Amino acid sequence: VSDWKTGPIKVSGANAAQYCSMKAGFDNGTTLVWARDAARQNSLAIDFDEAALQRGQDYYVALDVKGGEYREYLAKAASDRVLIMQLGNDDAFFASLHRKNTLNIDMDGVSLSYSLKGSSAALTDLNECVAKISGDDMFETAKAGAVKITTKTTKKQTAVDNAEYSPN
Repeated sequence: VSDWKTGPIKVSGANAAQYCSMKAGFDNGTTLVWARDAARQNSLAIDFDEAALQRGQDYYVALDVKGGEYREYLAKAASDRVLIMQLGNDDAFFASLHRKNTLNIDMDGVSLSYSLKGSSAALTDLNECVAKISGDDMFETAKAGAVKITTKTTKKQTAVDNAEYSPN
């Protein structure tokens, strides 16, 4: 019911880590929030928007990207409505999210299914956000000049006689 939104998470405190997140609300009443810190450690929070959990209790959760990666986690209820799981640094799983259309979540007998529409662009934005908070250099397109190549053709091969670089 809402588009994916990405951006930094403001965390206060002297030792507060920096995070970026992407989140979207769904018509089943839940919100998914993926968070990633500067060290590329990931977590997933599911907000059920109503009291559905036992605060502090552990829940077994299976994440299945349809046609892609499958993972199982032990998640903890941070409140009576928010479940959080630590996913670590799992590039294969996130690459699968980038390419596929559906995420299925099974949790203690409850099955949820999510459309990943728009998540590919959001994941790209998430990567860019993390690069900014971690100070990583981002690749940018730069004007590099032109290369002039002179060739000589024979029946059997084309040979490069000369290559010149000239900045624009």
